[in-house]
Amino acid sequence: MFYIVTALYEEALPFLEKYHLKRKTDFPHFELFIGEEAMLLVTRPGALRAATALSSVLTAFPPQNEDFLLSVGCAGCILKEKLGEAFIISKITEGASGRVRYPELLFRCPFQEAEVITEAKVQIVQKPLEGKFDCVPEPLLLYDMEAAGIYEAAIPYFSCERLLFIKVISDPLTGLFELSMEERRRRITDNIASILPTLEPWLAQLNDFFKNFSADHFRKPMLAPEGEILFTRLCTALHLSTASSLHLRQLMLYLTLSEIPYADSMKRLLASPLKTPCRTKKEGLQYLGELYEYYLSDL
Repeated sequence: MFYIVTALYEEALPFLEKYHLKRKTDFPHFELFIGEEAMLLVTRPGALRAATALSSVLTAFPPQNEDFLLSVGCAGCILKEKLGEAFIISKITEGASGRVRYPELLFRCPFQEAEVITEAKVQIVQKPLEGKFDCVPEPLLLYDMEAAGIYEAAIPYFSCERLLFIKVISDPLTGLFELSMEERRRRITDNIASILPTLEPWLAQLNDFFKNFSADHFRKPMLAPEGEILFTRLCTALHLSTASSLHLRQLMLYLTLSEIPYADSMKRLLASPLKTPCRTKKEGLQYLGELYEYYLSDL
């Protein structure tokens, strides 16, 4: 099972229909829907409200080793030409404090990357940018009201690579206030529904992968002595944190269990850092992401 978090019921509606989710009436404080494949929480707008709702749900229904969380919803972007496009979030900035979080994007995703800034209120600009641009401003900045709160509430329960944030650009920082309430609701639902044909197969693949890749599969098997030596070398060369080292070990154990030879190819892929070790954790994390993409490219 995987967890889906939306801020609005209009964002949740396509998922409720797709996964046949039913309202959990004995959990009255929040809008919670459950089915065989997924559990969906509607938090309502705002980072604090989102964090409170999600913390309550994760406390009542703790995730298992194979579970992951998808935060999905609409966001604003100053570029009109990007309306309706979906992005996976690689950086979350809390607008009030400036605190930054980096979801670990270790799996190939059908959507491009963007950054999101979580603000306390809807961001409005007078003149959104129109027309085609030879070069889209980098990084592409989106604005929402929940991502930072969801990350903080979820991180005690999920490892970083199991937290996924997908945003669909719904407005050019107008808040959709130019539309009637009915039109606004329809626009939001249509935006989410438009990405579901692409998103749903990817979620199914991730769901299958995490089930097979859960910690239960790694209690008995161990790396061979040469594998342990390579693991230690790579952790040092990539300047990996404790959490990232665990991700590397899980990948190597998965390849071992799957009887996929990896020692020679891994040394070849990481020839540069093995010769000259990374100076920063961010640089090492990029190499780790390349390993995941190389060995798990079907996801």
